[in-house]
Amino acid sequence: MKQVLIVFFVMLLALNLFTQDIEQNREQPDRAIKVEVRKIELETFKEYANYEGEICPYKEGDNSVMKIVLQTKNDKIISESQDISISFKEVKGNFSWKKPSRGSNILVSNESLKLSPGMKVIVRVLTKIHKNIIILLKYEILKDKKGSYVFIVDKNKAKKVYLSLVYTHEHKVLIKSGLFVKNELIVFEILSSRDSNLRKKIENIRDGMKIEIMDKDPVYGKYMKREISDFDGENVGKNERKGKIKEIETFSDEGSDTIIPKINNRLDFEVSFGFSKPELKEIYYRDSGIGSLVDQYARFYNVTPSSSGEFEEIKSMLPFNFTINYNLEKNLYLKMGFEFSSKSIFSEKSYQLTPSGVAETHKYNLKNKVGYLMPFVGFETRISSFGFYANLGMNFATFSHTQNFNYSENNYSQEREDKFDVKGSGMSVVVGGKYMYKVGKKIRVLIKLECFYSKIKSLNGDKFSTGSNSSGESFSESILDGTLYSFEMNPYETGWINYWDMYKSLPNESWIKNPKKLLLDLSSIRLMIGFSF
Repeated sequence: MKQVLIVFFVMLLALNLFTQDIEQNREQPDRAIKVEVRKIELETFKEYANYEGEICPYKEGDNSVMKIVLQTKNDKIISESQDISISFKEVKGNFSWKKPSRGSNILVSNESLKLSPGMKVIVRVLTKIHKNIIILLKYEILKDKKGSYVFIVDKNKAKKVYLSLVYTHEHKVLIKSGLFVKNELIVFEILSSRDSNLRKKIENIRDGMKIEIMDKDPVYGKYMKREISDFDGENVGKNERKGKIKEIETFSDEGSDTIIPKINNRLDFEVSFGFSKPELKEIYYRDSGIGSLVDQYARFYNVTPSSSGEFEEIKSMLPFNFTINYNLEKNLYLKMGFEFSSKSIFSEKSYQLTPSGVAETHKYNLKNKVGYLMPFVGFETRISSFGFYANLGMNFATFSHTQNFNYSENNYSQEREDKFDVKGSGMSVVVGGKYMYKVGKKIRVLIKLECFYSKIKSLNGDKFSTGSNSSGESFSESILDGTLYSFEMNPYETGWINYWDMYKSLPNESWIKNPKKLLLDLSSIRLMIGFSF
Protein backbone atom coordinates (compact mmCIF):
# COMPACT_ATOMS: atom_id res chain seq x y z
CA MET A 1 0.00 0.00 0.00
CA LYS A 2 2.81 2.41 0.86
CA GLN A 3 4.50 1.74 -2.46
CA VAL A 4 1.26 2.48 -4.33
CA LEU A 5 0.85 5.78 -2.47
CA ILE A 6 4.45 6.78 -3.21
CA VAL A 7 3.99 6.04 -6.92
CA PHE A 8 0.69 7.94 -6.92
CA PHE A 9 2.19 11.07 -5.34
CA VAL A 10 5.19 10.93 -7.69
CA MET A 11 2.80 10.78 -10.67
CA LEU A 12 0.83 13.72 -9.28
CA LEU A 13 4.02 15.73 -8.83
CA ALA A 14 5.18 14.94 -12.38
CA LEU A 15 1.76 15.79 -13.79
CA ASN A 16 1.71 19.06 -11.86
CA LEU A 17 5.13 20.09 -13.19
CA PHE A 18 4.12 19.08 -16.73
CA THR A 19 0.88 21.08 -16.63
CA GLN A 20 2.71 24.09 -15.18
CA ASP A 21 5.19 23.95 -18.06
CA ILE A 22 2.35 23.78 -20.59
CA GLU A 23 0.59 26.65 -18.87
CA GLN A 24 3.71 28.83 -18.96
CA ASN A 25 4.27 28.20 -22.68
CA ARG A 26 0.61 28.49 -23.75
CA GLU A 27 -0.52 31.66 -25.49
CA GLN A 28 -2.79 33.53 -23.09
CA PRO A 29 -4.41 36.50 -24.81
CA ASP A 30 -6.07 37.64 -21.58
CA ARG A 31 -2.89 37.52 -19.52
CA ALA A 32 -0.02 39.87 -20.27
CA ILE A 33 3.57 38.54 -20.36
CA LYS A 34 6.17 40.53 -18.47
CA VAL A 35 9.03 41.70 -20.71
CA GLU A 36 12.25 43.72 -20.58
CA VAL A 37 12.80 46.23 -23.40
CA ARG A 38 15.62 48.30 -24.90
CA LYS A 39 15.16 51.60 -26.72
CA ILE A 40 16.55 51.69 -30.27
CA GLU A 41 19.16 54.37 -30.97
CA LEU A 42 21.44 55.27 -33.87
CA GLU A 43 25.09 54.23 -33.61
CA THR A 44 28.33 54.29 -35.60
CA PHE A 45 30.05 51.09 -36.71
CA LYS A 46 33.54 50.74 -38.18
CA GLU A 47 34.61 47.83 -40.38
CA TYR A 48 38.20 46.64 -40.21
CA ALA A 49 40.28 44.19 -42.23
CA ASN A 50 43.47 42.42 -41.10
CA TYR A 51 46.46 41.99 -43.42
CA GLU A 52 49.62 40.01 -42.76
CA GLY A 53 52.99 41.52 -43.52
CA GLU A 54 56.72 41.23 -42.94
CA ILE A 55 59.37 43.67 -41.68
CA CYS A 56 62.00 44.62 -44.27
CA PRO A 57 64.87 47.15 -44.21
CA TYR A 58 64.04 50.57 -45.65
CA LYS A 59 67.57 51.96 -46.01
CA GLU A 60 70.87 50.17 -45.67
CA GLY A 61 72.74 51.09 -42.49
CA ASP A 62 69.73 52.92 -41.00
CA ASN A 63 67.52 50.86 -38.67
CA SER A 64 65.55 53.83 -37.27
CA VAL A 65 62.92 53.36 -39.99
CA MET A 66 61.70 49.95 -41.19
CA LYS A 67 59.31 48.95 -43.94
CA ILE A 68 56.29 46.66 -43.75
CA VAL A 69 55.53 44.73 -46.92
CA LEU A 70 51.99 43.34 -46.96
CA GLN A 71 51.25 39.95 -48.47
CA THR A 72 48.95 41.43 -51.12
CA LYS A 73 49.52 43.22 -54.39
CA ASN A 74 46.60 45.65 -54.08
CA ASP A 75 48.10 49.15 -54.03
CA LYS A 76 44.87 50.71 -52.72
CA ILE A 77 44.79 49.00 -49.32
CA ILE A 78 46.27 51.89 -47.38
CA SER A 79 45.48 55.54 -48.00
CA GLU A 80 46.38 58.68 -46.10
CA SER A 81 42.88 59.11 -44.67
CA GLN A 82 42.54 55.60 -43.28
CA ASP A 83 43.16 54.57 -39.69
CA ILE A 84 45.50 51.65 -39.18
CA SER A 85 46.97 49.85 -36.19
CA ILE A 86 50.07 47.66 -36.21
CA SER A 87 50.76 44.71 -33.91
CA PHE A 88 53.76 42.40 -33.65
CA LYS A 89 53.91 38.94 -32.13
CA GLU A 90 57.44 39.37 -30.85
CA VAL A 91 57.32 42.89 -29.35
CA LYS A 92 54.88 45.28 -27.69
CA GLY A 93 54.62 49.04 -27.94
CA ASN A 94 53.32 51.85 -30.12
CA PHE A 95 54.84 52.40 -33.55
CA SER A 96 54.15 55.44 -35.70
CA TRP A 97 53.85 55.16 -39.47
CA LYS A 98 54.34 57.54 -42.38
CA LYS A 99 52.56 57.93 -45.68
CA PRO A 100 53.81 55.04 -47.87
CA SER A 101 54.99 55.34 -51.45
CA ARG A 102 52.75 52.42 -52.37
CA GLY A 103 49.55 51.18 -50.82
CA SER A 104 51.02 47.86 -49.72
CA ASN A 105 54.18 49.30 -48.12
CA ILE A 106 54.17 51.06 -44.74
CA LEU A 107 57.07 52.92 -43.17
CA VAL A 108 57.39 52.39 -39.40
CA SER A 109 59.48 54.34 -36.89
CA ASN A 110 61.98 52.05 -35.12
CA GLU A 111 63.84 54.44 -32.82
CA SER A 112 63.76 51.90 -29.98
CA LEU A 113 65.39 49.33 -32.35
CA LYS A 114 62.87 46.66 -31.31
CA LEU A 115 62.10 45.66 -34.91
CA SER A 116 64.27 43.53 -37.13
CA PRO A 117 63.94 42.14 -40.69
CA GLY A 118 61.82 39.02 -41.06
CA MET A 119 59.47 39.76 -38.16
CA LYS A 120 55.79 39.02 -38.83
CA VAL A 121 53.23 41.80 -38.42
CA ILE A 122 49.46 42.22 -38.52
CA VAL A 123 48.08 45.48 -39.96
CA ARG A 124 44.49 46.28 -39.02
CA VAL A 125 42.96 48.68 -41.57
CA LEU A 126 39.76 50.70 -41.31
CA THR A 127 37.84 49.84 -44.49
CA LYS A 128 34.40 51.40 -43.99
CA ILE A 129 32.41 53.55 -41.56
CA HIS A 130 28.65 53.11 -41.11
CA LYS A 131 27.15 56.24 -39.53
CA ASN A 132 23.67 56.68 -38.04
CA ILE A 133 22.74 53.02 -38.28
CA ILE A 134 20.84 50.66 -35.98
CA ILE A 135 22.92 47.85 -34.47
CA LEU A 136 21.52 44.77 -32.74
CA LEU A 137 23.19 41.87 -30.99
CA LYS A 138 22.90 38.43 -32.55
CA TYR A 139 20.95 36.93 -29.64
CA GLU A 140 18.32 39.69 -29.99
CA ILE A 141 17.33 38.52 -33.52
CA LEU A 142 14.97 35.60 -34.14
CA LYS A 143 14.49 33.66 -37.40
CA ASP A 144 11.72 31.79 -39.15
CA LYS A 145 11.01 30.71 -42.76
CA LYS A 146 10.31 34.29 -43.86
CA GLY A 147 13.55 35.70 -42.47
CA SER A 148 14.97 37.55 -39.46
CA TYR A 149 12.60 39.34 -37.10
CA VAL A 150 12.23 40.95 -33.67
CA PHE A 151 9.38 41.99 -31.41
CA ILE A 152 8.81 45.64 -30.55
CA VAL A 153 6.32 47.37 -28.26
CA ASP A 154 3.12 48.60 -29.91
CA LYS A 155 1.15 50.26 -27.12
CA ASN A 156 0.53 47.31 -24.75
CA LYS A 157 1.10 44.56 -27.31
CA ALA A 158 4.03 42.81 -28.98
CA LYS A 159 4.46 43.55 -32.68
CA LYS A 160 6.46 41.26 -34.97
CA VAL A 161 8.77 43.14 -37.33
CA TYR A 162 10.89 41.62 -40.11
CA LEU A 163 14.34 43.09 -40.69
CA SER A 164 16.59 43.79 -43.63
CA LEU A 165 20.21 43.13 -42.62
CA VAL A 166 23.26 44.98 -43.94
CA TYR A 167 26.29 43.38 -42.37
CA THR A 168 27.10 40.85 -39.65
CA HIS A 169 30.35 41.10 -37.72
CA GLU A 170 31.06 38.71 -34.84
CA HIS A 171 28.19 39.30 -32.36
CA LYS A 172 26.80 42.51 -33.95
CA VAL A 173 24.27 42.87 -36.77
CA LEU A 174 23.69 46.08 -38.76
CA ILE A 175 20.05 46.76 -39.65
CA LYS A 176 19.07 48.36 -42.97
CA SER A 177 15.31 48.60 -42.44
CA GLY A 178 12.49 47.41 -40.21
CA LEU A 179 13.27 49.45 -37.08
CA PHE A 180 13.14 53.12 -36.22
CA VAL A 181 14.78 55.29 -33.58
CA LYS A 182 12.97 55.19 -30.20
CA ASN A 183 11.27 51.88 -30.99
CA GLU A 184 11.34 49.72 -27.87
CA LEU A 185 12.83 46.31 -28.64
CA ILE A 186 11.61 43.37 -26.51
CA VAL A 187 14.77 41.67 -25.29
CA PHE A 188 13.71 39.21 -22.58
CA GLU A 189 10.66 37.60 -21.07
CA ILE A 190 10.72 38.05 -17.29
CA LEU A 191 9.97 34.87 -15.39
CA SER A 192 10.33 36.45 -11.95
CA SER A 193 10.29 40.13 -11.05
CA ARG A 194 12.07 39.43 -7.74
CA ASP A 195 15.22 37.77 -9.09
CA SER A 196 17.13 39.41 -11.96
CA ASN A 197 18.82 36.09 -12.83
CA LEU A 198 15.59 34.29 -13.72
CA ARG A 199 14.91 35.45 -17.27
CA LYS A 200 14.98 33.76 -20.67
CA LYS A 201 14.79 34.57 -24.39
CA ILE A 202 11.50 35.68 -25.89
CA GLU A 203 10.53 32.26 -27.19
CA ASN A 204 7.00 32.40 -25.75
CA ILE A 205 5.95 35.75 -27.24
CA ARG A 206 3.66 35.91 -30.27
CA ASP A 207 2.54 38.73 -32.54
CA GLY A 208 -0.28 40.72 -30.93
CA MET A 209 0.21 39.25 -27.46
CA LYS A 210 -0.44 41.51 -24.48
CA ILE A 211 2.70 42.57 -22.61
CA GLU A 212 3.70 44.40 -19.45
CA ILE A 213 6.97 46.35 -19.57
CA MET A 214 9.21 45.72 -16.55
CA ASP A 215 12.06 48.13 -15.77
CA LYS A 216 15.06 46.77 -13.92
CA ASP A 217 16.22 48.54 -10.77
CA PRO A 218 19.91 49.36 -11.57
CA VAL A 219 20.95 49.12 -7.91
CA TYR A 220 19.12 46.08 -6.52
CA GLY A 221 18.46 44.12 -9.72
CA LYS A 222 14.72 43.69 -9.18
CA TYR A 223 12.09 44.34 -11.87
CA MET A 224 9.29 46.86 -11.38
CA LYS A 225 6.24 47.30 -13.56
CA ARG A 226 6.33 50.50 -15.57
CA GLU A 227 3.44 52.72 -14.66
CA ILE A 228 2.06 55.05 -17.35
CA SER A 229 0.55 58.27 -16.01
CA ASP A 230 -0.54 61.51 -17.60
CA PHE A 231 0.11 64.93 -16.11
CA ASP A 232 -3.52 65.38 -15.10
CA GLY A 233 -3.15 62.54 -12.59
CA GLU A 234 -5.95 60.43 -14.04
CA ASN A 235 -4.14 57.11 -14.59
CA VAL A 236 -2.32 56.67 -11.30
CA GLY A 237 -0.77 53.21 -10.83
CA LYS A 238 -1.13 50.98 -7.83
CA ASN A 239 2.56 51.28 -6.97
CA GLU A 240 2.17 55.03 -6.52
CA ARG A 241 -0.71 54.60 -4.11
CA LYS A 242 1.50 52.28 -2.06
CA GLY A 243 4.16 54.97 -1.82
CA LYS A 244 6.68 53.48 -4.29
CA ILE A 245 8.81 55.74 -6.51
CA LYS A 246 7.28 55.97 -9.98
CA GLU A 247 9.20 57.30 -12.99
CA ILE A 248 7.21 59.60 -15.30
CA GLU A 249 8.46 60.26 -18.82
CA THR A 250 8.77 64.04 -19.13
CA PHE A 251 9.20 65.95 -22.37
CA SER A 252 10.70 69.12 -20.90
CA ASP A 253 12.65 70.12 -17.83
CA GLU A 254 10.14 72.74 -16.78
CA GLY A 255 8.00 71.70 -13.86
CA SER A 256 9.48 68.24 -13.59
CA ASP A 257 9.58 66.94 -10.02
CA THR A 258 10.98 63.50 -10.90
CA ILE A 259 14.66 64.43 -11.34
CA ILE A 260 15.67 63.78 -7.71
CA PRO A 261 13.86 60.40 -7.45
CA LYS A 262 15.47 59.27 -10.72
CA ILE A 263 18.93 60.21 -9.49
CA ASN A 264 18.36 58.55 -6.12
CA ASN A 265 17.19 55.40 -7.87
CA ARG A 266 20.57 55.22 -9.64
CA LEU A 267 22.74 55.86 -6.56
CA ASP A 268 24.08 53.58 -3.88
CA PHE A 269 26.64 54.23 -1.16
CA GLU A 270 29.44 52.09 0.23
CA VAL A 271 31.22 52.23 3.58
CA SER A 272 34.06 49.80 4.23
CA PHE A 273 37.19 49.35 6.31
CA GLY A 274 39.89 46.73 6.22
CA PHE A 275 43.42 45.53 6.82
CA SER A 276 46.49 46.27 4.70
CA LYS A 277 50.19 45.59 5.09
CA PRO A 278 52.01 48.35 3.19
CA GLU A 279 55.71 48.42 2.28
CA LEU A 280 57.22 51.07 4.60
CA LYS A 281 60.85 49.92 4.64
CA GLU A 282 62.36 53.04 3.08
CA ILE A 283 61.39 55.26 6.02
CA TYR A 284 62.90 52.95 8.65
CA TYR A 285 66.57 53.20 7.70
CA ARG A 286 67.24 55.42 10.69
CA ASP A 287 65.83 52.90 13.17
CA SER A 288 68.20 50.20 12.01
CA GLY A 289 70.91 52.85 11.54
CA ILE A 290 70.93 53.60 15.28
CA GLY A 291 71.80 49.98 16.07
CA SER A 292 74.53 49.93 13.39
CA LEU A 293 75.94 53.21 14.70
CA VAL A 294 76.21 51.88 18.27
CA ASP A 295 77.79 48.64 17.02
CA GLN A 296 80.44 50.59 15.10
CA TYR A 297 81.09 52.75 18.14
CA ALA A 298 81.52 49.60 20.28
CA ARG A 299 83.90 48.00 17.78
CA PHE A 300 85.91 51.22 17.57
CA TYR A 301 86.49 51.14 21.37
CA ASN A 302 86.70 47.32 21.41
CA VAL A 303 83.78 46.80 23.80
CA THR A 304 80.68 44.61 23.69
CA PRO A 305 77.32 46.43 23.95
CA SER A 306 74.24 45.08 25.67
CA SER A 307 70.72 46.30 24.87
CA SER A 308 67.15 46.17 26.10
CA GLY A 309 63.89 47.08 24.36
CA GLU A 310 63.14 47.05 20.64
CA PHE A 311 62.52 49.44 17.75
CA GLU A 312 59.05 48.64 16.40
CA GLU A 313 57.83 49.47 12.92
CA ILE A 314 54.42 50.23 11.41
CA LYS A 315 53.60 46.93 9.73
CA SER A 316 49.89 47.35 9.08
CA MET A 317 47.25 50.03 8.47
CA LEU A 318 43.45 50.11 8.71
CA PRO A 319 42.02 52.04 5.72
CA PHE A 320 38.49 53.48 5.76
CA ASN A 321 36.63 53.92 2.47
CA PHE A 322 33.49 55.85 1.47
CA THR A 323 32.18 55.46 -2.09
CA ILE A 324 29.26 56.80 -4.12
CA ASN A 325 28.24 54.55 -7.03
CA TYR A 326 26.19 56.02 -9.89
CA ASN A 327 24.61 53.62 -12.36
CA LEU A 328 25.44 54.76 -15.91
CA GLU A 329 23.81 51.92 -17.83
CA LYS A 330 22.88 48.33 -17.04
CA ASN A 331 25.82 46.90 -15.08
CA LEU A 332 28.24 49.85 -15.50
CA TYR A 333 28.79 52.21 -12.53
CA LEU A 334 30.74 55.41 -12.02
CA LYS A 335 32.53 55.45 -8.64
CA MET A 336 33.54 58.53 -6.64
CA GLY A 337 34.71 58.78 -3.07
CA PHE A 338 37.59 59.11 -0.67
CA GLU A 339 39.74 56.94 1.57
CA PHE A 340 41.89 57.68 4.57
CA SER A 341 44.05 55.83 7.09
CA SER A 342 46.38 56.71 9.96
CA LYS A 343 48.69 54.65 12.18
CA SER A 344 51.25 55.61 14.84
CA ILE A 345 53.66 53.57 16.93
CA PHE A 346 55.97 54.29 19.91
CA SER A 347 59.05 52.27 20.78
CA GLU A 348 62.23 52.59 22.83
CA LYS A 349 65.60 50.87 23.11
CA SER A 350 68.64 51.28 25.42
CA TYR A 351 72.30 50.35 24.90
CA GLN A 352 74.88 49.89 27.65
CA LEU A 353 78.65 50.14 26.88
CA THR A 354 81.76 50.35 29.05
CA PRO A 355 84.69 51.84 27.05
CA SER A 356 87.88 52.43 29.11
CA GLY A 357 86.03 51.34 32.25
CA VAL A 358 83.45 54.18 32.00
CA ALA A 359 79.85 52.94 31.98
CA GLU A 360 77.71 54.60 29.29
CA THR A 361 73.95 54.38 28.65
CA HIS A 362 72.40 55.34 25.29
CA LYS A 363 68.62 55.48 25.33
CA TYR A 364 66.39 56.19 22.31
CA ASN A 365 62.66 56.87 22.23
CA LEU A 366 61.04 56.83 18.77
CA LYS A 367 57.55 57.78 17.62
CA ASN A 368 56.47 57.36 13.99
CA LYS A 369 53.13 58.17 12.37
CA VAL A 370 51.89 57.57 8.81
CA GLY A 371 48.59 58.82 7.39
CA TYR A 372 46.98 59.60 4.05
CA LEU A 373 43.83 60.94 2.40
CA MET A 374 42.95 59.83 -1.11
CA PRO A 375 40.01 61.13 -3.20
CA PHE A 376 39.37 58.89 -6.22
CA VAL A 377 37.18 58.21 -9.24
CA GLY A 378 36.68 54.92 -11.09
CA PHE A 379 34.37 52.46 -12.83
CA GLU A 380 32.70 49.22 -11.79
CA THR A 381 30.89 46.41 -13.57
CA ARG A 382 28.56 44.02 -11.77
CA ILE A 383 27.65 40.43 -12.57
CA SER A 384 24.96 39.06 -10.29
CA SER A 385 26.36 39.28 -6.72
CA PHE A 386 29.91 40.06 -7.85
CA GLY A 387 31.49 43.38 -8.78
CA PHE A 388 34.82 44.25 -10.39
CA TYR A 389 36.24 47.77 -10.30
CA ALA A 390 39.25 50.01 -10.88
CA ASN A 391 39.85 53.38 -9.18
CA LEU A 392 42.36 56.14 -9.87
CA GLY A 393 43.11 58.63 -7.09
CA MET A 394 45.47 61.30 -5.83
CA ASN A 395 47.09 60.31 -2.54
CA PHE A 396 48.07 63.01 -0.05
CA ALA A 397 50.24 61.42 2.65
CA THR A 398 52.05 62.55 5.81
CA PHE A 399 54.86 61.05 7.85
CA SER A 400 56.02 62.35 11.24
CA HIS A 401 59.00 61.20 13.27
CA THR A 402 60.17 62.11 16.77
CA GLN A 403 63.44 60.79 18.20
CA ASN A 404 64.55 61.47 21.76
CA PHE A 405 68.15 60.52 22.67
CA ASN A 406 69.48 60.37 26.24
CA TYR A 407 73.16 59.76 27.02
CA SER A 408 74.62 59.38 30.50
CA GLU A 409 77.97 58.37 32.03
CA ASN A 410 79.11 58.86 35.62
CA ASN A 411 78.35 62.52 36.44
CA TYR A 412 77.70 63.67 32.85
CA SER A 413 74.52 63.47 30.77
CA GLN A 414 73.06 65.01 27.61
CA GLU A 415 69.71 64.93 25.81
CA ARG A 416 68.72 65.60 22.18
CA GLU A 417 65.39 65.55 20.38
CA ASP A 418 64.82 65.54 16.61
CA LYS A 419 61.29 66.04 15.34
CA PHE A 420 60.05 66.52 11.81
CA ASP A 421 56.88 66.29 9.76
CA VAL A 422 56.92 65.65 6.02
CA LYS A 423 54.24 65.55 3.33
CA GLY A 424 54.05 64.21 -0.19
CA SER A 425 51.61 63.18 -2.90
CA GLY A 426 51.36 60.62 -5.68
CA MET A 427 48.93 58.85 -7.97
CA SER A 428 47.21 55.74 -6.63
CA VAL A 429 45.52 52.83 -8.39
CA VAL A 430 43.08 50.37 -6.82
CA VAL A 431 41.94 47.24 -8.69
CA GLY A 432 39.64 44.82 -6.93
CA GLY A 433 36.63 42.59 -6.77
CA LYS A 434 33.80 42.28 -4.26
CA TYR A 435 31.02 39.95 -3.23
CA MET A 436 27.64 41.49 -2.25
CA TYR A 437 25.25 39.66 0.07
CA LYS A 438 21.74 41.06 0.57
CA VAL A 439 20.54 41.39 4.17
CA GLY A 440 17.58 43.67 3.45
CA LYS A 441 15.75 45.48 0.68
CA LYS A 442 18.46 48.14 0.34
CA ILE A 443 21.37 46.88 2.44
CA ARG A 444 24.16 44.57 1.31
CA VAL A 445 27.19 43.23 3.16
CA LEU A 446 30.41 43.65 1.17
CA ILE A 447 33.61 41.58 1.14
CA LYS A 448 36.31 43.17 -1.03
CA LEU A 449 39.78 42.02 -2.06
CA GLU A 450 41.92 44.80 -3.54
CA CYS A 451 45.34 45.44 -5.00
CA PHE A 452 46.39 48.94 -3.87
CA TYR A 453 49.37 50.64 -5.53
CA SER A 454 50.64 54.02 -4.30
CA LYS A 455 54.08 55.58 -4.02
CA ILE A 456 54.43 59.01 -2.41
CA LYS A 457 57.26 61.13 -3.84
CA SER A 458 58.96 64.38 -2.75
CA LEU A 459 58.61 64.04 1.02
CA ASN A 460 59.13 67.66 2.10
CA GLY A 461 58.59 69.34 5.47
CA ASP A 462 60.11 70.90 8.57
CA LYS A 463 62.65 69.64 11.10
CA PHE A 464 63.24 70.90 14.64
CA SER A 465 66.17 69.84 16.85
CA THR A 466 66.87 70.77 20.48
CA GLY A 467 69.45 69.55 23.02
CA SER A 468 71.07 70.20 26.39
CA ASN A 469 73.65 68.65 28.76
CA SER A 470 74.39 68.59 32.49
CA SER A 471 76.96 71.41 32.05
CA GLY A 472 74.16 73.86 31.20
CA GLU A 473 74.90 74.02 27.49
CA SER A 474 71.94 73.87 25.08
CA PHE A 475 71.19 74.34 21.39
CA SER A 476 68.20 74.72 19.08
CA GLU A 477 68.03 74.58 15.28
CA SER A 478 65.43 74.12 12.56
CA ILE A 479 65.22 73.32 8.87
CA LEU A 480 62.11 74.61 7.08
CA ASP A 481 60.92 73.33 3.70
CA GLY A 482 63.56 70.61 3.63
CA THR A 483 63.56 67.24 1.82
CA LEU A 484 63.83 63.79 3.39
CA TYR A 485 66.98 62.03 2.16
CA SER A 486 68.56 58.65 2.68
CA PHE A 487 72.34 58.25 2.46
CA GLU A 488 75.27 56.26 3.79
CA MET A 489 77.53 57.53 6.55
CA ASN A 490 80.78 56.36 8.15
CA PRO A 491 81.56 58.17 11.42
CA TYR A 492 84.03 55.57 12.75
CA GLU A 493 85.58 54.36 9.48
CA THR A 494 84.60 50.75 10.12
CA GLY A 495 81.90 50.32 7.43
CA TRP A 496 79.01 52.18 5.86
CA ILE A 497 75.56 52.25 7.45
CA ASN A 498 72.15 53.34 6.16
CA TYR A 499 70.79 56.57 7.62
CA TRP A 500 68.25 59.26 6.79
CA ASP A 501 67.66 62.90 7.66
CA MET A 502 66.20 66.14 6.31
CA TYR A 503 68.13 68.89 4.49
CA LYS A 504 67.46 71.79 2.17
CA SER A 505 70.64 70.71 0.40
CA LEU A 506 72.96 67.95 1.57
CA PRO A 507 76.26 69.16 3.09
CA ASN A 508 79.38 68.48 1.07
CA GLU A 509 81.14 66.28 3.59
CA SER A 510 83.09 63.05 3.23
CA TRP A 511 80.83 60.98 5.51
CA ILE A 512 77.80 61.39 3.19
CA LYS A 513 77.59 58.90 0.34
CA ASN A 514 74.91 57.86 -2.21
CA PRO A 515 72.17 60.37 -1.23
CA LYS A 516 68.66 60.00 -2.66
CA LYS A 517 65.18 61.35 -1.97
CA LEU A 518 63.01 58.95 -0.01
CA LEU A 519 59.68 57.50 -1.11
CA LEU A 520 56.73 56.37 0.98
CA ASP A 521 55.52 53.05 -0.46
CA LEU A 522 51.93 52.33 0.62
CA SER A 523 51.29 49.52 -1.90
CA SER A 524 49.60 46.40 -0.58
CA ILE A 525 47.04 43.66 -1.16
CA ARG A 526 44.24 44.19 1.32
CA LEU A 527 40.94 42.80 2.53
CA MET A 528 37.99 45.18 3.10
CA ILE A 529 34.64 44.55 4.79
CA GLY A 530 31.66 46.88 4.79
CA PHE A 531 28.12 47.44 3.58
CA SER A 532 26.22 49.36 0.89
CA PHE A 533 22.85 51.06 1.09
